Amino acid sequence: MAIQNNETVGYTLACGNRILQCYADLPHVAAFLLRVLLNEIGDRNVQFFIVSRDDWLFSLMIDHALHTERFERRHSRCLNDQVNWSAIFILNMGYNLF
Repeated sequence: MAIQNNETVGYTLACGNRILQCYADLPHVAAFLLRVLLNEIGDRNVQFFIVSRDDWLFSLMIDHALHTERFERRHSRCLNDQVNWSAIFILNMGYNLF
């Protein structure tokens, strides 16, 4: 968890080598959290779903991926305009965002 001025500005959630979520206010916060988490996971391959975006962090993750598979999420329990997608870097399909 990343905290700034007593406010949570990001967090990661993982189970084994699967990263379930990375939420952060800014890409550099997400990058820091992922760096810490990857150091904890070690040298094992990790699996995760990422939201397609036009920023350096997305490009970096795609460039270092061993395997990628593009898909579109076509349903949700909430309307997409209620989700702050700019703050979601990694998400687990089937995991409730709220």
